[in-house]
Amino acid sequence: MSRKTVGPQTHFAFFTPPIPTVERVRKGTLLPEWEGSCTVYLLHFHAPIGSEHTRGKAQHYVGMVDSTDPDVLQKRLYCHRKGYANGAKITRAFFEQGIGFSVGHVWTGVSAQFERVVKNLHKNWTVCECCEDIPFF
Repeated sequence: MSRKTVGPQTHFAFFTPPIPTVERVRKGTLLPEWEGSCTVYLLHFHAPIGSEHTRGKAQHYVGMVDSTDPDVLQKRLYCHRKGYANGAKITRAFFEQGIGFSVGHVWTGVSAQFERVVKNLHKNWTVCECCEDIPFF
């Protein structure tokens, strides 16, 4: 950790990764560290699940497969659709309530770090193609 003096104040210089913008993620404009051999996908469920409080509801799920092969993605989506145990718990909960989903967006040739970037947006509806009629910001 080094110190930088800027004006009368002293600041610690830490590495801060670039803040991902929704537009960068939406367009698929990748930073070099986001490039890889994975596929990240966004599922849009046809109805929300959760509590009555708006912050307690979920309608999207972000997942990843370790391949750019479309067949691997199709197998993973099949597991989600059937509510299999190797799918995510939230997709099983949607399956148990009879709520279907559409694929909202797919990014290929990305890294696992990119999946974390998309999840950390916490505004998945802004990058979901099924939610295009919702105004952004």
